[in-house]
This record gives sequence, C-alpha cells and structure tokens, in this order.
Amino acid sequence: MTFSYKSLLVIFVLIFSGGFPMHVLGGAPDDSSFLKQINRPAYVPQEILVRVKDRVDRDDIQALHRRFGGDSMRRSDRSGIHRVRFGKGVDIERVIERYRASGLVVDAERHAVRYPQAAAVPDDPYYAEQWGVNTVDARNAWSIRRTDRTVVVAVIDTGIDYTHPDLQHSIWVNEAEKNGIKGIDDDGNGYVDDGYGWDFADNDADPMDYAGHGTHVAGIIGAMGDNGIGVAGVSWNVRLMPLKVAGDYTTGMESGDILDALNYALENGATVFNCSFGGPYDSAIEYDKLKILQQSGVMVICAAGNKGTDIDQAGNAMYPASYDLANIIAVAASAKDGSMAGISNYGSISVDLMAPGVDILSAKSVKITAAGANERDLYKLMTGTSMAVPHVSGLVALMRARQPELGLDQIKSAILETVVLDPTAAGKTVSGGRVNFYDALGEMLTPGDITGDDRVQLDDLITTLQILTGILPAGPVVFHPGKSDINADGRIGLEEAIYILNQVSH
Repeated sequence: MTFSYKSLLVIFVLIFSGGFPMHVLGGAPDDSSFLKQINRPAYVPQEILVRVKDRVDRDDIQALHRRFGGDSMRRSDRSGIHRVRFGKGVDIERVIERYRASGLVVDAERHAVRYPQAAAVPDDPYYAEQWGVNTVDARNAWSIRRTDRTVVVAVIDTGIDYTHPDLQHSIWVNEAEKNGIKGIDDDGNGYVDDGYGWDFADNDADPMDYAGHGTHVAGIIGAMGDNGIGVAGVSWNVRLMPLKVAGDYTTGMESGDILDALNYALENGATVFNCSFGGPYDSAIEYDKLKILQQSGVMVICAAGNKGTDIDQAGNAMYPASYDLANIIAVAASAKDGSMAGISNYGSISVDLMAPGVDILSAKSVKITAAGANERDLYKLMTGTSMAVPHVSGLVALMRARQPELGLDQIKSAILETVVLDPTAAGKTVSGGRVNFYDALGEMLTPGDITGDDRVQLDDLITTLQILTGILPAGPVVFHPGKSDINADGRIGLEEAIYILNQVSH
C-alpha cells in the first residue's frame, strides 16, 4: 500500500485542524532558528552556476543564456563564472544538461547554498582551543548523541584526578562502597572501599593521579560539556572509571597490574576500555585476557605508539595495539593539518585509523598544579597517540549510548568505513584515514527515523510534517545526510514525509 500526495494533504489538514492530539504534537512555540537548521534549502531556487570556457565570446554566452530562457544576473570575468536564473516551471536539471552539451562551458551546476555549521556548541571557555573536537566533527555528532550515564569507560592509566572541577561529575562511582562502611568490602568484589575505582600499582582504594597523563586522557573522553568550565570532552555525560596502574609520580605500568585492572573493569560494568599505553613485548596471558573481553563484547582502544615506525615490521610491534583481535582498535595520531603526525607509529595491518594527537588541550591534575594557579592552569597541551586514543574511545561511548546492543564488528566497521581519507594514512593504516564522529554515528541511523529512536513510526511522520509546516517539534530531531535525506536535497522535506508515510503504512 502506498500513499498519494492527496493522502499526505489530508494529514496536513488533520494537523492544522487539531486532528492529531496536542500531547502527540507538543505545544512548543515556534523557533525559526531551529527550523532553518533542519528545513533549509540546499540550492538557490531556479538558479545555476555556469563556468565558461576560455576565449568564448561574451555575446555568444549571453545568446546561450537567452536561448535556454535564463537571465544572467552576475558574472566574474576573472573566474568565468556566470550566475543564471530561470523562471518557475523550468526544469533545472534539463537546462544543466543543455549547457553542458553546448560546447561553450566547462561545467554547469545547481547553485548550492552553504550555512554556518551551528551544531551543538558548548559554553566551555576553552572549547575554541580544542581543535581536535572540530576535526573529528564532534559538534554535528552531538546532534545525534551526547552519550548518557549508562556508558562506562575504563581509563586504565596513571589514575584520574577525580576532584578536578571538569571531571568530578563524570567519575564512575561504586555506590555500594561510597555509601558503605569504611574498611568493609560492602559489595564483596574483593576490593575494600573502592568508591572511585582502584589503585592497582599501590594496592589501595585511591586512584588519584599524581603524574597527569590519565587525567589528560580522561578529559579528552569525558570532561563535562556545556558547564561553563574549561573544556568539553567528546562524550559529555559518559562515566569514567579510574583504574590506576602506575605508582605515584611515575608512568611505568606493570602488566600484572594492567591485567587486574582489565578484570576489574569487566566485572564492574565498563564496556569501553581506554588503553593509552603500550610496550614492545607480547604476552600470552594478556592476549587471552583481551580475548575474554572480546567474547564479553568489550571494545578496547589502544595506542599505536610514538616512535614514528611501522609496527607491522619485525621488532617494532607495540602491544596491545599489535594483537590481532576483533575488539581492538589501534589508533595513530594526526596533526592539526589532518596529516599523520611525524611522531606516530603506523602499520597497514595493525593500526586502524588516525585521530587528533598533537597539541591537544585537556585537563591537568589539580595535584600537580602550583598553589594559587588560575583556572587556565588546570588545563594543558599534550601530544602523542595517548591523546588520539581517547578521541576514539569517546566515539565508541557515543555509539554504545546510541545503540547499546551494537556488536563489536558493527562498531568497528562503522568507524573504519566512514573515515576522512588522507594520503598520509594511505598504506599506513587499515582505513587510510582519520576518524569522523558524525559519519560514524550516521551509519547507525535508520532511513526515515527523524526522531532518533531507531524505528520509523507515526511520530517520525508527525515530526516531519511539523517541520514542513513551521511548527517546532516537541521532541528530538535527528538528521544525517547519509541516512535521513531520502532525496539528497540536504533538508527534511516532502520526499522524507512521503517515504515515512509509506513505511508507516506497511
């Protein structure tokens, strides 16, 4: 069964006449800025741009415009570009074909419109300095998902400063121990008073970071966004589990402590493991533990290393990044210009993709900040694949918040198949490019699902029609050109409404 334009018109009438109940439509006031964002034209109506060949006589091209019924509004003698407008009813695609066949032009195309990308912009004062967030297109991705408190990322590192003002509300809390009796293993997990994770290096319940590395990594993943403080993590509302595997004021990590941390994270509900570390020697025990994590559906994000070498070559391996396991994503570092950083390791077999890793601004441990320092001193720049890894961990957290049931292969393929290709990564990584948050999350959307609940139902149709008629939808609107845009015109329009209508009717 399909619906005609007449059927669609009936639904419009129902909306205007109150045929749909207000608790379905919502009573939100109009917001023209929102509606313009999601229902704005991709092209200037009835206009094309024509690029004229060199040495074509001006009178000849003007005669061509008149012959096709166009009005040449403006031209640039320097670039040879003519802007031509046509009357209503003229078939623009047909006109473009005729221009291209004339022999007088290099090309002709519809006159595209560009817009400022005013996606979700947090009010964190140093957000403008976070070049990596914009490079991975996190702003547009946040319109699809900003995570939620159900997703736990285990940060296996030098600890996390859980008192940092930009992190304290993102720290995972073991409620049974935090609210339990001091000195008693209230939850029976073998760790006494582990309210904020555990320090495996010193075997105590305080995973405070005195080295700074883990706090910086944690800030990239989950510094609280839009809180008017410092920076914004790529996953605003994720929970960060501090698992300290390096002693105070040191960065060396013993594999035995790392194995204990992996086990703790698995038993306490973390589904994304950030491993911004590595070493040159493999371990059968470590491999087996990571394979158990794979069987449990845990994604492990690992650093490729910072020696600028090919880790696929004998003697250059970097573990755990070099393990051939489906749940490992190994990450190289990219520079501000999008190219692979000179310090970054690579490998066409072992290293999956790049992420920002040079001069990354993130949280600095309060414990290593001088007394009397100002707020800006609680943040610092760091460089390395250690900084690239948490960008990808944050993306996986966004994906898991969006669809908790996603399999490891689905997560990995969505990330690798949507990278921004870059020649410096070609032949040096599996994907040949740099992570793109918006497109990876867009892969998870269902065509016609405008409300973002992974189903095409009546609420999607109602929301689409509200947008078309200038009513501000009461609920969420999710839009990605790769999945939501049925007719590829860059907006939610009539074609989307007809498509959804037919889906709902089946």
